[in-house]
Amino acid sequence: TQIVIGGRGFAKGQLEGPSDVALDAEGNLYVADTVNDRIQKYDADGVFLAYAGGFGSDVKIEQPWSMTVADDGTVFVASTWDHTILKLDKDLKQIDQWGAGGQLKDGDTDPFKLFGPREITLAPSGNVLITDTGNSRVVEYTADGEFVRQFGSAGTSGEPLEFSEPVGIEVNAAGDIYIGDFWNKRVVVLDKDLHLKTTIPIDAWGSQAVSERAYMALLDDGRLLVTDPTNGKVLAFGPEGAAIASYDMPREGAQTFARPIGIATDGTSVYVADSAGNVVRKIPLAEIVP
Repeated sequence: TQIVIGGRGFAKGQLEGPSDVALDAEGNLYVADTVNDRIQKYDADGVFLAYAGGFGSDVKIEQPWSMTVADDGTVFVASTWDHTILKLDKDLKQIDQWGAGGQLKDGDTDPFKLFGPREITLAPSGNVLITDTGNSRVVEYTADGEFVRQFGSAGTSGEPLEFSEPVGIEVNAAGDIYIGDFWNKRVVVLDKDLHLKTTIPIDAWGSQAVSERAYMALLDDGRLLVTDPTNGKVLAFGPEGAAIASYDMPREGAQTFARPIGIATDGTSVYVADSAGNVVRKIPLAEIVP
């Protein structure tokens, strides 16, 4: 049985162009409610609990494309078009922020000059990793916003650390980093020391449409789920990178297409943000990967 969460609007619990989803240790769901400039929190059954950002909030968020939640309930938000990273406590009150808008010029490597950061995730160490999409790199910080390292530069040569519109990012328990290199139509998998492990081609990626960006979710057994927003699908790959499934997202109401972007899984269910349908769908994993 699927659960549909949201529906178009700006009231509490409603969504407008949601981009990403995340789960906390208690199974609560967080949604980057992008057009409404906020993140929202729901319980596992999709019942609205809280929000931060947008109308009536003292937290300023501008078109967030992602958030991630630490084990203690701390929430990190990529406030994409404010070009900042926000740190919120478990009650969604702001406790810190870092970053400022800026496109890197020749030789500039300022790790706090961000340009449209898209996805944010946590490493096993508790460090925060973001795709600084407009600057074609990944930046890693401590949970307190201190710079740790950065890697990547703009390019289309096929080299592992040359990215073109890096969007999705995931880190597994071993510290391997998966980067969704969207316009290069591939997922790059690096070990924790940034050595290339494998590259997975995703032919369906590469759209220039600003609303179509793909995200990923990892299963504990190494299988990888990725969204294909252009074609309204969720794609699944085995631990070695072979394609194993393709799932067509249901369409909402009179909507003629679905646009899946953000994706998360607890190993039993898969949560997918359909930005065109203004909903999040909770789908049994077995329906996507039989």
